[in-house]
Order: sequence, then C-alpha cells, then structure tokens
Amino acid sequence: MKTYIQPQQMHMVGKAWEIRHHLRQLHQNNDPKATLKTLIDSRISSASSYRTK
Repeated sequence: MKTYIQPQQMHMVGKAWEIRHHLRQLHQNNDPKATLKTLIDSRISSASSYRTK
C-alpha cells in the first residue's frame, strides 16, 4: 500500500482492506476525536521537520 500526503489531501493506493486497516490504525494511534485533516496536517509538519534535520 502506498500513501501520498500533500497539503489538504491524502491519497491512498492499495486494496480496500489495506486502506481500511490503515485508517483504523490512524484512528487508534491518535486522538479518536481528531479529524482526517488534523492527522494530515500533523504528518506534513512532522515530515517537514524531519527533512530539515
């Protein structure tokens, strides 16, 4: 499965069960009340801080 994250969007490529599994993991590993936009924004900011180090 591949995940492409850009500002304001997340593109997942894979089988339906893989995408459902990944979304469930995102939900379990983060705040259950967090929106998908919040998760995308946090992943973008963590990726950009990783690149600058």
